[in-house]
Amino acid sequence: WLLDVARDVASRFTFQRRANMLNPIWSPDGSRIMFASPNSEGDFQLYERSSDGSGSDAPVVTTSKSAVPTDWSADGRFVAFEDRDAKTGKRDLWLLPISGDRKAVPYLQTPFDKFQAQFSPDGQWMAYCSDESGRWEIYLQPIPATGGKWLVSSSGGTQPRWRRDGKELFYLSTDLKIMSVAVKLGRVPELSAPKALFSARIVQNALGTDEFVVTPDGQRFLATVATSANASQPLNV
Repeated sequence: WLLDVARDVASRFTFQRRANMLNPIWSPDGSRIMFASPNSEGDFQLYERSSDGSGSDAPVVTTSKSAVPTDWSADGRFVAFEDRDAKTGKRDLWLLPISGDRKAVPYLQTPFDKFQAQFSPDGQWMAYCSDESGRWEIYLQPIPATGGKWLVSSSGGTQPRWRRDGKELFYLSTDLKIMSVAVKLGRVPELSAPKALFSARIVQNALGTDEFVVTPDGQRFLATVATSANASQPLNV
């Protein structure tokens, strides 16, 4: 669905009878939306559609078993998505060129889980989440990946988000705080110590998909939150 915030009107965007449509991401110019959805065999694929609702859902990546898009580069050239390795079951990071033959290429393949990749605004760096240390942490690595990486978070973190000017990274800590890290990008990036901005009972889901976004200036956040920390679920018979 699409929600017109100014008019407070929701309109349906997809009409296919498929369950579990995930992680819609906008193209930089707002003209297209890419999302994940299972095909007739139950494998998650990438689909794309014009944001004005015209046309139909067009499959983009059809060779995957569990592809989920996570970000669209600011220059519009690439989409980052995650996909599970058929042998290890771990999520790897891939890049999908938007022009040309649109053949996806691997960005980061390791024995560990990696997901929630986010392009830096200049398109030269990737922030992502990995469990290679034994817990979820946020890392920063150049594009293309060189093997050299920088730890952004401390004491665990997920869901990295960039400020539009590339000078700040946000993420969600393990105790559900929105954290901020000042960033100075260069040949060797300079990162400040993480600081907590505020607590947020952001809902975590088993699929690892994104549950908060930040405005370009880094001043406002939109998140899926629990209505009460101790709210119990009703029992219906």
